[in-house]
This record gives sequence, C-alpha cells and structure tokens, in this order.
Amino acid sequence: MTSLTAAIVTYNRSAYLARIIPTILAQTFRDFELLVLDNASTDDTAAVVRSFADPRIRYLRHDENIGGCGNLNAAIDTATSEFLVILHDDDLLEPQLFEREIAELRADPTLTMVTCNGHLIDADDVVTGTNVLAMPTRDFLPFEYVDAYVMHGKNLFLPAHMYRVARLRELGLRFRPEIGNGTDAFFVNSLNLTERIRFLDEPLFRYRVHHGQWCRQLHDALRSGFLLWSAFRELGIESGRLEHWMPPVLSKLRDSYGFQFLTFCFSDQPGSARVAEFVAATHELSPPILAELELDPKFRLLMSFCDEAWDWRSAGASASFAWTDPNWNRNQRAFALWERLRSEGRTLSHRLATEGVRRVAIFGATLVGYFLQQDLRENGIDVVVFLENRRDNLGFHFSGRRVHSPEWMEEHGEEVDAVLTACFSDADLAIAERFKTQPRSAPGWVASWRELLLLEAPELMLGGVNADAPRVLPDFLKVA
Repeated sequence: MTSLTAAIVTYNRSAYLARIIPTILAQTFRDFELLVLDNASTDDTAAVVRSFADPRIRYLRHDENIGGCGNLNAAIDTATSEFLVILHDDDLLEPQLFEREIAELRADPTLTMVTCNGHLIDADDVVTGTNVLAMPTRDFLPFEYVDAYVMHGKNLFLPAHMYRVARLRELGLRFRPEIGNGTDAFFVNSLNLTERIRFLDEPLFRYRVHHGQWCRQLHDALRSGFLLWSAFRELGIESGRLEHWMPPVLSKLRDSYGFQFLTFCFSDQPGSARVAEFVAATHELSPPILAELELDPKFRLLMSFCDEAWDWRSAGASASFAWTDPNWNRNQRAFALWERLRSEGRTLSHRLATEGVRRVAIFGATLVGYFLQQDLRENGIDVVVFLENRRDNLGFHFSGRRVHSPEWMEEHGEEVDAVLTACFSDADLAIAERFKTQPRSAPGWVASWRELLLLEAPELMLGGVNADAPRVLPDFLKVA
C-alpha cells in the first residue's frame, strides 16, 4: 500500500488537468498514487490522463455525473493509502508539498489534518498574490479554527489539506451536497469540532482564481453561502455555542441572502419580474431559517419593499443580539430605524420631493440602492442611473437601470437634480464629498442615505460614522 493518495476531482477541464498533473508527478515525496476522479467528462480528459505514462496514475471515470460533492466523497471512499490529499483540477503544486505535510502527520500520530499557505494565480498561471493566508505556523485546537472562520473570516484552502484517512472514516465526515459550494469549508470546520488542524506558513501550492471555476459562478456561490451559514447555525446548536456564534452567523446569513437578492437585481429583465422570483423563493425557505432572518432588520426592510402583503415585522427582534463590531451594530440600528419609519408611513425622500427633486443618480448598486430607489418612487422621484466603482458591474442592468462608472456625471450631470450614495461603510461620506467637488456643474445637492436618515431621526446619531466630523448638508435639507 502506498503512503498517500493524491485525488484530483475533475470535470471537463482537460487543459487545466494537463497543467496540474506534472506538478504532482514532480513531487519530492514519491510514494503516492495519483487518483484521477473524472465526473463523466465529455472532453478529452481521458486522453490527457493517458498521455502521462506513469504507473502511479489510476484513472476512474464515473458513468454519469455524480455532482461535485459526490466526487469529493468518492476520493475518501476510494483512497487506499494512509493519507489523502484532495486536489482541484485547476491548481498547481510546489514540489515539496507532499513531503512537508506527510512529515508533519508522521511525526504526530494525534494530528488528523495538516495544511499550508499558498499563492494565488490567474488563468494564465501568473501569480497575483503571494502568501495569501496571513497567519504564522500554528495548531488550531478543537473549535479554534471554527471560531477563526466564523468570527474573523479565516479560510483555509481545500487543495492544500492532507488528511489521515482512517480518522476521516472513523468520524464519518462527508462533503454535504445540500450546502453546495461551501461544502469544503463546512467539512473542515466540522472536522475541527474534535480534531486538531496544523497550518504551515509555507507557500506550497498555487490556488487558481478564474471566472470558470465552480466557486465564482455568482448566483450558485451566493446561494451556497446562504446554505453554508444555515449549516453553521445547526453546528452551533449541536455544539452548544450558538449564543457565541449567533451575531456573526446571523450577519453572514443576512449578507448571503442580501447578495443573492442582488443577483436578481443585476439583470436585463425588468426588475419587478426578477424580484417576484426572489419573493417566491423566499416563501419556500424553511421556518427555522425564516425565523432567524426575521431577527435582522435589513432583511425585514428588504421584504417590506419586496412583498408588502407579508408582515415581516417582529417587534423588538432587532435588539436580540449585540456584537463587538461597531459597524454591524450601527447598521442594525440604522436599518431598524428605516423599517420603523416605513411602518409609520414615512419615507427618507419626502423632503427631496418637497424641494422639487425629480431625477436622481444613485452611487452604489447595493441593497441600499434598491431600498432608495423604492423609497424615491413613493415620492414620484425617478432614478436615472446607478453608478459603480466596481468595473465588473459596469454595463449590467441593476433593477432596470444600466450601471455606469462615476465618470458618467462629467457629461450627464445636468440630467439629474441630486446624487445619493448607497454605500454601507464610512466611505459613503467621502464619496458624497467627491461628487460635491467634481469639476463641473454639480447637481443641486449630494448626500448619503445616512444623512437622509439622520434628518428624519437626528437623535439616533449612528455612532461611528465620523461622529466627531462636522456634517455639511445642503441648506434646504438642514433640520430647522
């Protein structure tokens, strides 16, 4: 029996497969089998594998596509060695990866998994980031990595992980298809409930980031993010740490679901049709997930705009949890206030309508941008254009309006009476100032959504948003 099974999970990416196989065969540690798990590819994957005349290669092609998780689980089931590493077909390995990680596992029989640092590469193998995991060499004791992942966003890379096969089978760990693209992250976190993980601060692999990879298919990835955090809620209940993890898990659930909503807004289809699809999908969510989402005022605000026939308001729910992150707490209060204003029949934009504002540009194709658009419409104000710094969004339609860069204002600024910024962070104030000082005839005024909110409830003061800085508002918007 060989010491190590190196399993590549692959589907219809023979060009990338032809690049990774040489980096595996060139490993300084030689006692391994290379198991290629072909998920019923229809390209020349088989021919590429046959082109490498190495007896250590074992090729297994499934008769039908068993799904990404099925293929990952096949690696655990099919491995015949003491140790296992599961590789993506589009990454590259440094020659010492197997040697270094095997040495760690052999030196410490109580260690179940070892992983390492790495570089990022693009579709053409060009390094775009070096030593991307900013952590020293260390061991994560049980629960320590879960806390690092949930609370601080630490994320290890699947292709670098080497496992002790017998222990994986004892634990019965599986990649869960219902979680989707987040299944590898949940697998490692589940392992850390009982097992120690060793991280080596050595760049021993190259992780490829490109538009064709599974985890960068936007809608599926965002939906999977929502399901992943739903799974973490279950994990928190099982582990007894739900109270500790709930605020950040709730925040991530909200964000994942919010960004999923944005995928419905970024479309050439009419905004109302896409939103209707989202609302229909929302009605299908399980009661426990809905109950958790209802704790978040931004989600309730979203649904008050999307589906007014459904009462999402839960009195006092937004105060159920507090977190040490001031940005999160500030946003909780801000969205809760906006929701309260709506329940009272008030809008943020009524003063604009009173002052004759009829056409507006919104900077930020975000959830707040959608909220603002609906709020403005209630006062007969038209959103002419959405502006974005993110180049990937330019040219798309957001909620029925084409997305342009901020430079649009240089030639078309006279077409709008005002600019609103729809950002989430302190940057919204700086962006508002940028529009105020553009070297062209600026619109009548520029303000952030937070400024409009403060006009309606100045007592809130939204601590943390440059609280010590003077607020410069257009004269006609100042509170008397």
